[in-house]
Amino acid sequence: MPGPSGDVALGSGGAALVLAGTPSSVSAVFRGADGRFGRRERLAQRTAPTAVPYLGRPVGALLSDGSAIAAWIDERTLRMPTDHAGEEGCCSHLQIAYRRRGSARFGPPQTYAVPGGVVNDIRQIVTGPHGRYLILYRTRYGSTALRFGAGGRLGPEQAAALGPD
Repeated sequence: MPGPSGDVALGSGGAALVLAGTPSSVSAVFRGADGRFGRRERLAQRTAPTAVPYLGRPVGALLSDGSAIAAWIDERTLRMPTDHAGEEGCCSHLQIAYRRRGSARFGPPQTYAVPGGVVNDIRQIVTGPHGRYLILYRTRYGSTALRFGAGGRLGPEQAAALGPD
């Protein structure tokens, strides 16, 4: 089982986002432009037997509008009460948590199923103007896919014709 992992994102004016992941949890600490770190915030936690305790390495970004985004892979083998119909807990899901500019906390994580059912890893989050971003990830077959986002919502998966790594 993988050990702890994490990511650090730096923004303008001294803002920072520090993410820490273990096989069963994802946590975040945000530092505002005032230079002070806030309290640790748990974004996700899994405990057996409710789910297989594996959450992938979190990746984060500070967006151009002052908000923040965190993304990770939630891999489970049991159906969760919060799963949508048809999600039988067989696969990995992409999860994101969004923190609005000026907010004290991240919102609840949003879950996105992936066509083909498996996300191998999240490569990076690329930021753009007006708080827009895209999440680049690798699928089961080694191909690269992406989703564009704004606010706390992602658009549909798009294949990036980059082929296997």
